[in-house]
This record gives sequence, structure tokens and C-alpha cells, in this order.
Amino acid sequence: MKTLNMMRLRRKLIRKLLFGMVLLFSVIGIFQIRDVSVSKQASNTATKDLKIRHVTDFFVEQIPNGRSNSRNISHKIKFPFKKYNISESYLIQRLERYSNACRGREFQFGRETKFSMKRHFRKSSSHHILYCSIEKAGSTFWRRMLQMLDSTNLKTPYDIAPLHVNEKSVPFVEEGLYHALASFKTNFVFVIARNPFTRLLSGYLDKIYTANPYYWNSIGRSIRPNPQRGRAACYSDITFQEIVDYVINAEGYFKKVRDPHFMAMHDMCKPCQIPYDFIGKMETFDKDFSFLMKTWNVSNFEGTDMKSMAVDDTFLDVATSLQDRKNSITPCISMHEAYLRSWKHMQIKGLISDHEIYPFDETKSQSIKPVDLIKVMKSAHLKSNQGELKIQKVKYFREIYRTVHLKSLNLLVQALRPDFEIFDYDPFPETIFNSTSPRLQHTDIFLVYNKTKI
Repeated sequence: MKTLNMMRLRRKLIRKLLFGMVLLFSVIGIFQIRDVSVSKQASNTATKDLKIRHVTDFFVEQIPNGRSNSRNISHKIKFPFKKYNISESYLIQRLERYSNACRGREFQFGRETKFSMKRHFRKSSSHHILYCSIEKAGSTFWRRMLQMLDSTNLKTPYDIAPLHVNEKSVPFVEEGLYHALASFKTNFVFVIARNPFTRLLSGYLDKIYTANPYYWNSIGRSIRPNPQRGRAACYSDITFQEIVDYVINAEGYFKKVRDPHFMAMHDMCKPCQIPYDFIGKMETFDKDFSFLMKTWNVSNFEGTDMKSMAVDDTFLDVATSLQDRKNSITPCISMHEAYLRSWKHMQIKGLISDHEIYPFDETKSQSIKPVDLIKVMKSAHLKSNQGELKIQKVKYFREIYRTVHLKSLNLLVQALRPDFEIFDYDPFPETIFNSTSPRLQHTDIFLVYNKTKI
């Protein structure tokens, strides 16, 4: 009887395996990679052939551009609802590099399963848009953008408060496999990437250095598994070196739990498996934003000062978040230190000059209201010289990475190499890998308050 049951179980497992193989090959067939040869010729240059891989034939066709004898070619991307042209040279070059980088990576699926991967996607039903959300690469802005597109009473993405950004954001998790495949085919699918070095630093500043007890606890336990005492028990003193090591270990070991804010971008959004219509970058936000608005036929932002709105939104987020977390912050550090850290954060981001000093003493910091903090931050920002702020931001970026050991930096590049190659970022920038620069201590940059709370 036992042998008979084992035989039945074995047959059942074989049937499931065969069904899984059939399903896998069906999916591969849907996303079959086609080579589309496209030629282009710039003025006074020889014709250069390039191959567009990984974009399926319902997305790309070749059309001549212009009425003259010019042989310039633009990419005409099409899907059932709209047609649009990619004639911008920087986007054509980006598409070429991305396609070349994905060659040979089509079956390198990473660790994120199809079920967890779908949670990274957000959608706009009214405009037939799917967006793969990469944390610390403008994801809050683009999630709000999709909500605005589906709304009848929102004028800009900033009409949605930062703390409420996920309340009405429409995820992709409820879609079944075949529905998901059809959605990739019939929607405009895009993703926004960011330089892995700046993204990692942004994640540290926003989730660890700025007072954020939730991430102190969730990530701190992975970094320091042994029980701590005093302030260290809150993990409020995690260094940037520790975060770099955390990313190296999390990407290198399959059993390590990864937080999306510090996860490899390619693993979240599968750019070598999913046929994206558009891959944007934080570094070219203005040009990419204009292209997308034109493509989506959105004209809400003509004449709108988006940069000023973004700065105001940042200050609002800082002030309201600290107030919201106050009860969980104070068992670990004082609110005075929390505000000092956020002020330093704004200086590192290049929004407030180093010459502008946080104006409240320790007593006042215990009862400060969000509106008061926003007011002094905006005042300090307006007093700051914009040209000097850009230099200051670069200086901090360089100095903060000097707190990390060169060995760790090289291991970090290895761990995130697919991100550098697929999204075309320099893995060894001189500003970081200048070996002649002396290493710095964490406290040389981040120490803002000497009084220790035990």
C-alpha cells in the first residue's frame, strides 16, 4: 500500500513538472526576443548599424524620418492605444546600450519571484500605463503621478501628501499570470533608474540617518544580529559603511532578506525579461519627464515650476514625518538630535547651505511644530546660493564615500554590476575611487550632537 501511494505521488509530481515546463516555454514564446536592425546616419558621419534586441515586434518598426534624402531613422514605438516616435538621440543611444547589456542575460532571472516582482508595479488605468517602481529612484513622485492621471480633481502629483502616497496607489499584485502578460503587451510600460551609488546614499540618508525607527529596527537586526544595549539597541547609530556591507551581504546570499530601498534595481524590475517601452533616469529627469508627458498627451505642467514644488514637498515630508514618528523616536534619541540630523540631511542633498545653522535650541526642539520647521527650512534654502549648493552636494557625496573602505567599494560594484551595466552607469567613478584621498571617519561628517542618550 505504501509503495502504491509513493507511485501515485511520483506520477502527480511528474504531471506538475510537465505542466510547469509547458507554461515556462509558453511565457518564453510570448517574450521571444527579436533582432530588429535599425540604421541611422548623423550629418557628416558614416552610417552606423545598430541592433535593437529584447524589444518585441509589436513595439518597434522602422520608418524613415523627414521628407529629404536624409537616411536618419527614428524608432516608432507602437501599442494598441497610442503611437509615438523616439527621435531623441540620447534615448536612441540609451536603448542601444540597454539592449546590448541585456544580450545573454535573458535567462538570468535574479531572486525576486514573479509574485513578489509584481508588487513593484503600479498602474494608471485611464492612460494604460504600467510603472515598475524602484525605491529611491523617484518612485514617490511617479506613484503620485499615476494617481493624478487617474484623478479628476488633482492638479499636480504634489497635491498628494507624501505620507499618503500609497493609500490610493494601484498595485499590480491582483493580476494573474496571463493577465499580467497581456498587460505588458497592451500598456505603456516604463521604469526609472538611478545611479547605484547615489541611490544607495539616498536610501541611507532617508531611511537610516534621518530618524526612522522602523528601518532602524528592521535593517539594524540584519546588520547587528547580536543583542545591543543602550542607544545601540535602537540601531540609531548605523553607519554608511555598515549599510554598504549590508547590501553586499544581502545581494550575495540568497537567505538574506533584502529591503527594496537597498535592493538591486535589475532584480526588482527585470529589464532583460520585460519589454519596457521606456527606461528613464533620475539624472535626465527634465528631458525624460518632457518626453513622457508628450507621449501620454499630458499638458498639465506647462509653465509649472516643478523644481520649486519638489523642494517644498521635501521640506513638508521631513517635518511631517518627524512629527508622526515622535513617540517612537524619543526612546532612542532626542527630538533635538532628530531635527539636527534632518537639517544635515538637507545640507547633504544640496538644499540648505552649510552656512545656515539650525535655529532652535534643545528646549524649543521638544515642542516645534511642522509648520515652524518648514518655515525655517524654506528661509534657509532661499538664503543659500544655488551655485554653491551644487558644489556642496558633490563635496558631501565624495566625502561620504571616503568613509567606506576601498575593499568594500569594490565588493559593492561586484554585487551591483548588472545595475551598472544594464542601466549604463560608470562603476568606478574617480570621485569615489580616488585612492589618493585619505579615508574619513563616519563622525567626521555625520556627528551633529555630542550628548549621548543612554
